[in-house]
Amino acid sequence: GSDAIGGVIRLSPPAELQETGFKGQFTLLTKSNNATFGGSLQAQGRKGNWVFGGGFTHLEYGDYRVPTDTVYVYNYAVRLKDRHVRNTAGRETHFQLRGGYLSDRFSSIFYLSNYHTKFGFFANAHGLEPRGVDTALYDKSSRDIGFPSQTVNHLKLINRNFIDLDKHKLWIDLGYQKNYRQEYNNYTAHGYMPPVYPKDMTIPINLERLYDKQVYSISVKDQFELATHRLTIGANGEYQDNRINGWSFLIPTFRQKAMGLFVYDQYKFADETMLYWALRYD
Repeated sequence: GSDAIGGVIRLSPPAELQETGFKGQFTLLTKSNNATFGGSLQAQGRKGNWVFGGGFTHLEYGDYRVPTDTVYVYNYAVRLKDRHVRNTAGRETHFQLRGGYLSDRFSSIFYLSNYHTKFGFFANAHGLEPRGVDTALYDKSSRDIGFPSQTVNHLKLINRNFIDLDKHKLWIDLGYQKNYRQEYNNYTAHGYMPPVYPKDMTIPINLERLYDKQVYSISVKDQFELATHRLTIGANGEYQDNRINGWSFLIPTFRQKAMGLFVYDQYKFADETMLYWALRYD
């Protein structure tokens, strides 16, 4: 992509089994600061050239603890019960599946994943403003999730393809993702907002923000050798549809289209010396 000029961190999918077989792994996790507990189950297998795998993870945690019993929100002192940051508990549930055909000259693998989380925000502040809250209600349990809070669900589907045509190697990636985020809170007036929530509003009174983002993407590249040059040429495109809702506002609804072309050359002009250069246009 266009940001790769500054360096990237590339996260590769898990390596597939080299032979027919099946293996799995189960992991348990706990953390003392916020009393986290959870587990993860991962499995993968192979039958000839067909590969498959998947995993499931679930975590639950309580309010975070800090080394103080008082924090200050713009000089407003907020007392913390047992040093717990009120309403920062949460839970996460994730799953991922993959499967496809894998060989030396051709591969096509589908990846499906869904990430879901719900957690609270610090109850004694809204943005930069301190808030008075029912501390007895929030301090009743360190694991409940009240207002303000957010729910995030991220769905992703990817198809990665590789074709070896002897003199040319082709990679074709297709992707779709949907990021759905909701922030909930008691109605809080800012600036010129009415002090009392209008009765004719169709937006739910507790829905502060909603972001619905869908992204469609495609990436194609071809690698071949020309004399002492190893050239890679490619293109990628992306379409975004970003929609919003809620009684608060940060960014508008918008649509975005992007396309890029690139060429990348590895030139070997000595046994132990390589020269790299690249050009990209977006």
